[in-house]
Amino acid sequence: MEPLRPSDPPRIGGCRLLGRLGEGSTGLVYLARSVGGTPLALKVLHRPRRPYRGPVVHHPCLVRVVGGGTDENGTWVAYPYEPGPALPPAVAAHGPLPRRSVRALGGMLADALGALHTAGLTHGGLHPGKILLAADGPRLTDTAGPVVRGDEASDIFALGQVLVYAATGRTPYDDPADLADVPRSLLEVLQACLDPDPVLRPVARELSEELGGHQGEGWLPPALTAEIAARAQHPPAGEEHTPGPPGEPRARHPERGRYSRGYDAVGSGLVGPAAPRPGPAGPAASGTAAAGGGHTAAEPATGTPTRRGLIAIAAAGLVVAGGTAFGAWMVRRAKGTAGAPGAAGSRWTIGLHVDLSGPQARYGRGQYHGITMALEELNEHGNLPFQLELAVHDDVGDPPSAARAAAELAADPAVLMVIGPTGDAVADSAATVYQDAGLPVLSLSVGHLTHRADYPVLLHGRPGTGTTGLAIPGCLAAGEHPPARIGLVDDRTADTHSWLITRAVSGAVDRTRVALVPRVLPAGTEDFAPVTAELLAEGVDAVVYGGLPDGAARLARALRAAGWSGTAIAGEAAMDPLFLSDAGQAAEGWRFVAGHTDPASDTRAGGFAPVHRRRFGEDPEPYAAEGYDAARMVVIAMQRTLEEGESLNRANVLRRLRTLTYNGVARPLAFDRAGDYAGTGPAAYQYEVEAGRFRFLGPAPAPTTGSDE
Repeated sequence: MEPLRPSDPPRIGGCRLLGRLGEGSTGLVYLARSVGGTPLALKVLHRPRRPYRGPVVHHPCLVRVVGGGTDENGTWVAYPYEPGPALPPAVAAHGPLPRRSVRALGGMLADALGALHTAGLTHGGLHPGKILLAADGPRLTDTAGPVVRGDEASDIFALGQVLVYAATGRTPYDDPADLADVPRSLLEVLQACLDPDPVLRPVARELSEELGGHQGEGWLPPALTAEIAARAQHPPAGEEHTPGPPGEPRARHPERGRYSRGYDAVGSGLVGPAAPRPGPAGPAASGTAAAGGGHTAAEPATGTPTRRGLIAIAAAGLVVAGGTAFGAWMVRRAKGTAGAPGAAGSRWTIGLHVDLSGPQARYGRGQYHGITMALEELNEHGNLPFQLELAVHDDVGDPPSAARAAAELAADPAVLMVIGPTGDAVADSAATVYQDAGLPVLSLSVGHLTHRADYPVLLHGRPGTGTTGLAIPGCLAAGEHPPARIGLVDDRTADTHSWLITRAVSGAVDRTRVALVPRVLPAGTEDFAPVTAELLAEGVDAVVYGGLPDGAARLARALRAAGWSGTAIAGEAAMDPLFLSDAGQAAEGWRFVAGHTDPASDTRAGGFAPVHRRRFGEDPEPYAAEGYDAARMVVIAMQRTLEEGESLNRANVLRRLRTLTYNGVARPLAFDRAGDYAGTGPAAYQYEVEAGRFRFLGPAPAPTTGSDE
């Protein structure tokens, strides 16, 4: 919330104004108090199309209008305070709603729309940001403004989009809508709502009956119900709070319900009922840039930043800093003013420390794209109380460059959190810098750190290499022909990675059913024919390889040349396009376990891949979905920090992250006391080479024994 300006009146309609909540396309919204002390959201309309005539339709799910009129300040409308969160931040924090909640949401909103339609009115602007969640049902806001008579089918279309969003967590304004992971019991009714022919869409009464109508208490999952109860215990008091109905889109397609980037900032409880006050403006942070735009100093602190001046990153290339090999890709804002450290409404930076031009560049690009998608989405639709920026540093996979990149990010006080680095080879050198600076870092693709215990600031966003290795025996046992003798090849060229994989397999194999034939290759081994001959002489029917892609390719060619037809499987370090090109036809049938999913094939990843393709013109690379999840989780931690009345700083964000569980697109994210991965997601994912490509097979079987590192 912004303080009142000298040009603002002290009162409107007898209500005392406390601050500015935001200004949208239809009006300026103030936090106000009535004469009796009731907190209100009071909107002064910019261009009223008709004079205010008071409430027309009454329904428990329609936010009622408690006052309005026209005076020297213009036409105004007042709404009561609603403590519950709006639908978008609720889905962002808790994940898509369960099926029963979506049905209840749809039934109650359809009943509310039916009341409007019976009165000859339509809402005309329904979208997720218009919906507040309460313990006894949703609240549909902004029903007192100009309405369109007779266009009931567009309301039903918009409601279908809202329910797609509630069920999947995806922005639903695609044409046609992506319904890939909509629960089967909801699929038919949502398809009917979104039918291109308005005549074929159900009417509100039919939809309410189909979905269950008004269901009242207990319709939300327990975590959301508890959050709403907590908010209700802390009503707004004075200028520190941000009540009011949520905002509206800046523009709406007359039929399809599409919206331009950004919502107006009049959200109720989106940041929490006790968000800290905005601080004074401070100096802009150097070396950073905004992802997807944000508020200028004159824009509301509680609303969603609008998209301004987004530069196309893919065409911009790498910005080299100081003539060195590492630098930063940046998405730049057109204008903006930084806020004071720790203040709501200020500008904060998330650092991305990745390999964009070295040996693991595809992992780095994947994380960059996923994080960019998340921050653009949050800046545009998240009703954030702060401005988000992204600073991306390329360490080219080189430890000294990684240390320098970490030092640059650590020296910027606006950087609250870093996601990265990309590879094991640079992890320790970067983590040392971050630990010394007290800068939290969330690693997504790092499988192992040599001195893990020395880095309390580091959070591990995936199971470690050892844990993924534990899944290999289960993958082999679940195959069509479970092996009886497994050759275990520890290639010391891959150093720690190979040792972790082979040690994990050795510890997880059921020795009463399977015999192991271990072999250790000295670092630098290029001729794999001798070890292949030894394995075949031992009668192995499966081979586990712990090394890198070039070594895996040599082993694949040697096994093929020897006429062997068993199962070969390797770890993530070997799963690289280099293996496919070097091994050729010998690569066919090889299997891999990896720490990342394939959102283009993983049904649980929903519509992530189509959105990624539209945004970047290509399929997601490894760790894109994981990057998307990590960025959203970091932002939720920032929001929760403010909700708890704490200042935004590195220590508070790290502490909040340690307590969160985030149900992501890729896998659930959570951390144990040491900061290691503690989510309930798969320990690893399986892939198989088919027709020269890595084909996603799904989650690997859960390991039954062993530990991570």
